[in-house]
Amino acid sequence: MEQQTTEHEADATVEPAQKLEIAERGEVTHSPKGPLMQIEPAQVVNMIERIAVDPNANPERMHQMLDFLERLNSKDAKQRFSAAMATCQADMSPVATDATNNQTRSKYATYAALDRALRPIYTQHGFSLSFDTADSPLEQHVRVVCYVEHLSGHSRTHHIDIPADGKGAKGGDVMTKTHATGSATSYGMRYLLKMIFNVAVGEADDDGNAAGKKPSANNNPTLTTTQLSALRNALKAQGDRAEGAFCKAWSVFQLEDLWQSNFDAAMQQVLRRAERLKAKTQQ
Repeated sequence: MEQQTTEHEADATVEPAQKLEIAERGEVTHSPKGPLMQIEPAQVVNMIERIAVDPNANPERMHQMLDFLERLNSKDAKQRFSAAMATCQADMSPVATDATNNQTRSKYATYAALDRALRPIYTQHGFSLSFDTADSPLEQHVRVVCYVEHLSGHSRTHHIDIPADGKGAKGGDVMTKTHATGSATSYGMRYLLKMIFNVAVGEADDDGNAAGKKPSANNNPTLTTTQLSALRNALKAQGDRAEGAFCKAWSVFQLEDLWQSNFDAAMQQVLRRAERLKAKTQQ
């Protein structure tokens, strides 16, 4: 403990310019509590400004400082991207299946259902998605690309290679090449959207999915009067648009359509958002 105190006191005597020089040499030391010297972008900007007005300054020094500032800003943007992704996924719930593949007799969530449930959430957290296609190294495949950008300035690129040979589940030709390419692209967009945000898609035995289909009165009853009142009051406290945004996120037309089995997860999501809104107002 005594050694840690000494190190922190010694760090306090180091001038910003010295910190930058030490950091550039890779000599930033650590204690059990973390880095002893935190270099802030503002410190680098001050150094650059001083170099800029110094007629005897070395131009190479300016380039070094600009490169160092770029690295600091890039690191900060990446950290904010990761933090936003974590809170974004915490606000997301499983999405209900809304379509059936007649060939495989399996249920799935369409891109429209996923987009309806997820877009209001990820845009609220500062994310935007852009899709494109690229050449695939695999024969008769389409590479679907998704660019995930954040307001921080950081971005990530994801891709998936999807067969576009026009073959059906049994191996026969079931569509033209043009149709196959379009189908592969749509399929890739749907799968990338799920994978990027780690979203689960509810099946027939999944009682945790966001209500995206009409519930059965016997197996999946809708909210009780007490549950509906509690949820609506919690949403009203967050503003006039909160209820509409919630219904879009959960793929329901109105609160009355939400299943009882989803009530606990829905309330937790609303309360978490209320806590974040409260924290923002206190800053």
